[in-house]
Amino acid sequence: MLPWHWHRAALVFGAIIVVALALVASSAYGYFTTRGSGTGSASIGALSVAVSTPYSDAVGGYQGPCTSASIGCTSITLPTVGPVGSTFDSTPIPVTITNTGGVPVTGMQVAVSDTNTNTTMEQELGLCLYNSGAAQLNGLLTSLEGTPATLPGSLAVGGSDTYFVDFYAGQASSKCGGAAIPSLTPGAEDGSVTTTITVTYDS
Repeated sequence: MLPWHWHRAALVFGAIIVVALALVASSAYGYFTTRGSGTGSASIGALSVAVSTPYSDAVGGYQGPCTSASIGCTSITLPTVGPVGSTFDSTPIPVTITNTGGVPVTGMQVAVSDTNTNTTMEQELGLCLYNSGAAQLNGLLTSLEGTPATLPGSLAVGGSDTYFVDFYAGQASSKCGGAAIPSLTPGAEDGSVTTTITVTYDS
């Protein structure tokens, strides 16, 4: 082969190698970015949780709207408590937290807030939030508001965990136990309190 033919073949071969390497590098980068690994920055799934409780026809039962995780509620307003006697313990209300996203959820927190017709009742009402043999929140409602409580564990994709909420006064909670709180005073018995549970998470 003539020398100039040899140099031309070498140049063509070198160009083919460069193109092939570029294609391999491009494919590798595409794999890592879409898989959420390597140096790419694409997301592999969304974080999402929902809270729900079943519909109930019972007097004082929950009647919506967050009756299914598919509705996508991140907070749930529980049935109104009151008027009540000075000593009482409500029927526990199940509140289910479901991971509706595409990745596990950790660092979940629950916050409590309320609206009321009687601030005396609000200050004397007890609240319990209970799960898996342990009280997550328990005490006077007003002492539990303002600072979210961290829930234990994490939720796998599609996983759920059910907590129970009850309200009480003049005795210990039937779910959480612990010390009894004082009975409602006469000025609190004719009031009503509506509580909202809100769930947040870190990752």
